[in-house]
Amino acid sequence: MFKTITLKRTFVLLLILCCSTVSATPYKDVRKRILKDIDKGKPIVAHISVALADNKYQWIARVPDKIGNGQQPQNNLYWGALYGLKTFLTKKKRWKLTPATSTKDKAILERIVLLKTFTINGKKTDFYVVADAWDGKTINKAVEKFAAHASGNTPETITINNTKVHAGSNAHLIGYIGHDILMDYNLSDNNTLTEMPKLNSIHPQKDNPAKSTIVLACQSNRYFKEKLLYWNVNPLILTNSNMAPEAYTVDAILNSFAKQATAKQIHESAAQAYNKYQKCGINSARKLFYFSK
Repeated sequence: MFKTITLKRTFVLLLILCCSTVSATPYKDVRKRILKDIDKGKPIVAHISVALADNKYQWIARVPDKIGNGQQPQNNLYWGALYGLKTFLTKKKRWKLTPATSTKDKAILERIVLLKTFTINGKKTDFYVVADAWDGKTINKAVEKFAAHASGNTPETITINNTKVHAGSNAHLIGYIGHDILMDYNLSDNNTLTEMPKLNSIHPQKDNPAKSTIVLACQSNRYFKEKLLYWNVNPLILTNSNMAPEAYTVDAILNSFAKQATAKQIHESAAQAYNKYQKCGINSARKLFYFSK
């Protein structure tokens, strides 16, 4: 077991050293792109991959079976439960569910498109959020898809109310929500419940448009940051310790992002929302989240 763990840690360290020479896209470049798109009458787009919580197939702190079944999005902790992305944003925060073309990927159990309109620089601007609920058993595929979107390898065009919206790699914000499966590199092969994401074969595209990323998963700064640098995207909000990746934090980030807030302001909005629901103390919440300018 010791040799297996050591080899895996060595592999991750080498990957970090290789990636560390690459600088990420600064957040100001993402904001410039958004303002240019708004001037052209284009919407803001976020694309979020949600790996459903799964007691059986993931190394997570066990939750009640009803919300920990990764094959049932309607009740899942990260999707259909009270603070799940679909339930919370549509019922609590008035994001509007919008009819759109579905995905053909069988591992995505449900795709929704949410819409909210903001006034930015005096112009009414639509903000579309494409959210995919991934079967908890295929969490590795969810992370791979997030990586492909972030690195510029998978642009998608989704038809919404007869309008083509550019998502996937062409979105302005790419997100991942769920268990940090990359933490499982520290476990022996015998204890790994699912196959690891194949991230080493994912390389950045030269024409990858400026975009920000958020990873709401335990210790994502430690496990994702260097990969995001390599993919040349802005690691806007990551986490420094273990956390509950629930939708109130997502909502706070989305609203601040749409309003063209600074990275520091978005960080503060995430911390305020997290403290409001978790009662962990605002200083602890601020320390939880990492942000990149």
